[in-house]
Amino acid sequence: MPCETMKQHGGCHCNSTRKMFECMICGPNLDCAVCKFGFLLVSLSIGKDCAANYCTEDETQCSNGYYCPEVRGTTECLKCSGTQPAPCKCFYMQNCLTCNLDSKMCDLCLPGFVKNRENQCVAKTNVCSPQQNSDNCDSGFVCLGKAGDDCKNCQYLTIDKQCNCDGNLIENCLKCNGKLCRQCPIGFLLVSGECIPNRCGETISTQNCLSDYYCPKESTQIASPCLKCDTQQQECKCGNLQHCQTCGSAVDTCSKCFYGYEKSPSTQHCQLKTNICDYANGSTICFSGNYCKDSFGDPCVSCTNLTEGQKCNCGGKVFLQCLECSTNSCAKCLYGYFLFNGNCVENICFSGGSSNSCLVGTYCPPGSGEKVNCIECSASSPDICSCGANNCQTCGSIQNTCGSCIIGYQLDKDNQCTLKPNICDTNNRSSLCNDNYYCKSTFGNSCSSCGQIQQGERCRCDGSEIANCIVCSQQKCQQCLSGFKLYENTCVTNMCDDAAGPSKCFIGFQCPPGSLPGTQCQECSVNINSQCQCDGAQNCHTCGEIDGTCKDCLYGYKMNENTLQCEKITDSTKNICDDKNMSSRCDSQQFCIGSYGDSCLSCSMIS
Repeated sequence: MPCETMKQHGGCHCNSTRKMFECMICGPNLDCAVCKFGFLLVSLSIGKDCAANYCTEDETQCSNGYYCPEVRGTTECLKCSGTQPAPCKCFYMQNCLTCNLDSKMCDLCLPGFVKNRENQCVAKTNVCSPQQNSDNCDSGFVCLGKAGDDCKNCQYLTIDKQCNCDGNLIENCLKCNGKLCRQCPIGFLLVSGECIPNRCGETISTQNCLSDYYCPKESTQIASPCLKCDTQQQECKCGNLQHCQTCGSAVDTCSKCFYGYEKSPSTQHCQLKTNICDYANGSTICFSGNYCKDSFGDPCVSCTNLTEGQKCNCGGKVFLQCLECSTNSCAKCLYGYFLFNGNCVENICFSGGSSNSCLVGTYCPPGSGEKVNCIECSASSPDICSCGANNCQTCGSIQNTCGSCIIGYQLDKDNQCTLKPNICDTNNRSSLCNDNYYCKSTFGNSCSSCGQIQQGERCRCDGSEIANCIVCSQQKCQQCLSGFKLYENTCVTNMCDDAAGPSKCFIGFQCPPGSLPGTQCQECSVNINSQCQCDGAQNCHTCGEIDGTCKDCLYGYKMNENTLQCEKITDSTKNICDDKNMSSRCDSQQFCIGSYGDSCLSCSMIS
């Protein structure tokens, strides 16, 4: 049968004289060409044959230049490459990495081994063991590399590596003291010759620290070291206790508490003080009637000293702007605040403005717009009180009603303030007065009869106001104040404006010589040597019957009989009485019977 189908150990006949037990296929030279699994084709003096080249868990049958890989069960040996992890089979030599088949010596030694004078591979000293630990390191040295690498001084140790201290491997040790450690890196604490982790850890928490140590708040890394508790302002690790600044000598006790806490005499634990400011610098844990003035841990003080923006504790509840308590509610508020549904609410306005922003029962005082406190309403309040109803001076006992009204208003049957009749308006004018009445006072006061009117004051006349009128009817003035004349439903003045003439006098009136401004004009008379107001005619003594003409002329003027205007007498003026009321300037057969400037009359009229 073909050799490749034979059973194990059956062998193969490649010539008539030799049976090759490990051969599977014969070659052309009557020797073996291919060996079965686990055997290597080698050249012998009698030809090629199969040599063992396998290993099991119990034995190694590798050929020279080959090594046994770390595989369970029977496996073929592999050719040494110089990088394999296992020793290379090299005749009688030990600890070879590669083998020289000609010299039958090691070419290279395994890591951690060196050649001696006999070209044998012997173990190096102070190097990493094949297990890459510090077993073979000298005391005070550590393995930081791979097998065979030189050990390093433990001062260069990296975290979690073991320093060899006289054969005792101690993790995270920098310096030895015999078999014990005497110096640990930052983040570790020396305890009984060993280095115990004392770091903030993955959660960066004081709970990862050793007792009487803490993790600083600014720590950001797992390896950040815990610090010894002293005067820090964060909790110290004292077992599971809270609020300790430093630990006591006994387990689970505090030596010093944080501000705001005190040690319990019985347990030596830190407990919160009483009547102090809370964590939020508030008054929640103050005694009733006290408030927090400063910050956490500071003693609370009496609410009678409270300032704006602070809260008083009243029976466990806190109230802004409260000065005094009543059981568990506020009884008195800070100035500028009023009790409303048990709370102190702001009650301010801008002086001189509306009281709408004021609380019920208060009003906004007069002023020039500055921010002020609303004032409690009283019977003497000068302004509208906020009552939920309009124009109240004080509030009624029922919501949204008035108890009394401001000036100018009166209570109706519904306790609402309505405008009084016949009073001065808010501008101290007569718009609210009845007909034939006028305002002579201020808003809210009763109007007076127009018969009492003074110059410049206005009488109410059916929706309109007429100045200087004392009697009116149906929007028309019937009679004016003395010194005024009714003209087109208006009372106009009849007063002299100056001594020069009657420009403001009525027609037919004149200003006597020497009259001062404001002097009442008098009716024109020939007995008064003063110009008369004749509707545009000048130098009249008295007015003619026709508008704009003169009846008599002033001294020095003569009447033009055609125009009825007074013309100035000149030297050429003829046939007039002379300045002595004589006839020297009369024409022939004429005579003077009047005054200077009058026309002369015919002598035929003399009887």
